Amino acid sequence: MQEFMPFASEKRDWLMKRNCSLTPRHLGLFYLSMLAVSLAIAVFFVFQGAWVVLPFSGLEMLALGGALLVYARHALDYE
Repeated sequence: MQEFMPFASEKRDWLMKRNCSLTPRHLGLFYLSMLAVSLAIAVFFVFQGAWVVLPFSGLEMLALGGALLVYARHALDYE
């Protein structure tokens, strides 16, 4: 008597993907919008006489860009 095994002959493939909320394209658009807002605020303060805000704004955007680059490089990874 042969046992009934409905899935014995089927090959199963597992695809494990990261659950990322932003694609690399959307991440780039987000970064550009953050860059524009930060630059606009920094330029406003430069016109008010607080020129030191501009380099700190640049450092902030550089750090954010680095963090987003690390995220975007691995956003579409899967096994």
